Amino acid sequence: MLSQQDAAIQATAAYINQLKERVDESKMRKELAMRSNGRQPGALVSGLEVTLISGVDKNSVLSEAISILKEEGAEAVCASVSIVGDKVFHTFYAQV
Repeated sequence: MLSQQDAAIQATAAYINQLKERVDESKMRKELAMRSNGRQPGALVSGLEVTLISGVDKNSVLSEAISILKEEGAEAVCASVSIVGDKVFHTFYAQV
């Protein structure tokens, strides 16, 4: 049986992987859209808003997510953090 912290870490990792898949899909749609419009890469800008929720003891969630998006070609342009009770809400905006 997993501890609550282990379960939360696994859920966070799964969510980050989902975000990575969404970024990959966005990149593919961007490339297809550019090709169909006759545009060069970099001519079309799309954005992404992400909100991650974690416990107060897990501070690396935001940096991990931003690192993954950066690896996939997205750039974080704005970020905020809010704490409500024992939950931390990390929200950031990225351009692909």
